[in-house]
Amino acid sequence: MPEPETAPPPPKDDRLDAVIQAMRLMIETQNTHSQMLARLIELATPSEESPLEEAWRESPAR
Repeated sequence: MPEPETAPPPPKDDRLDAVIQAMRLMIETQNTHSQMLARLIELATPSEESPLEEAWRESPAR
């Protein structure tokens, strides 16, 4: 009885390209998160013009 045929693995370059693309997407996501975190820290830093601080003062929960 003949052995079942299996698809050959993709060429090594295709797998490497897929890993490189995934890493690029991960780095883009990390950069976006870093920018968002920097903005949150900026807004949370007490100052006379902090919109976040003003919103907290006006919050009914306080």
